Amino acid sequence: MTSTSTRRVVVAAAALACSIGGATALAQNQAAGGNLARPHALYAANAVVEGRSMAEWSAEWWQYVMASPQSANPLADATGAACSFMQHGPVWFLMGTVGSGSVTRACTLPEGKALLLPLINFLDYNVASQAAAELRAEAVGCMDAVSQLRLEIDGVPVAARVLNTLRVKSVVFDITVPSNDSNVPAATVYSPAISDGYFALVAPLVPGQHTLRFGGASAGCYYAPTNFQVLPWEVDVTYRLTVKPVALR
Repeated sequence: MTSTSTRRVVVAAAALACSIGGATALAQNQAAGGNLARPHALYAANAVVEGRSMAEWSAEWWQYVMASPQSANPLADATGAACSFMQHGPVWFLMGTVGSGSVTRACTLPEGKALLLPLINFLDYNVASQAAAELRAEAVGCMDAVSQLRLEIDGVPVAARVLNTLRVKSVVFDITVPSNDSNVPAATVYSPAISDGYFALVAPLVPGQHTLRFGGASAGCYYAPTNFQVLPWEVDVTYRLTVKPVALR
């Protein structure tokens, strides 16, 4: 990813998270072969899940990503080996890529987790004296320039007309970035930060094997007041999931 800005910008092409909770379904689909939870639901971008809005979940996903050390950051994981790193609670986060690229990962997770997929998303945060409104102005053009979105669950595609409704602008938040230099042990906090992107929240998958393919493309953006530029990017992510049954005794 290229930016003419002196600030640090992260573009995550796609991401996946898992969450337990209920909300009004936006769409329902069923996969052939009975390997998908029924009904298979996508929740609206304004859904509230486990007491959090999608705007809050998107911020929490970025906080998780940016707090992960470079040596074990799931966003840089090329195989899925780091998919369980620091995972806890009702939401299980999986990753896309940074900038353009294609990746296939294998991941095992417990049953009962719904799936929140940021198909394509963007993080911008202040390292100098920018307010959230200016960060949003920089990011909005990149998401306005999204030209394609994709989501397939066990080979079943979700219609573009549904995916196009799933844009989420995060709440304003802060991020803590750990030091990756043993000589500089202190973490750094950046605030404010914002995210803009497309997120799909999917109902829990039944135990067994599943394949998710998702991603998107953007023509990039340019914001003249701050000479901020992001080049076009496109990402294609595949997850081969093993959902394990959970027995509580």
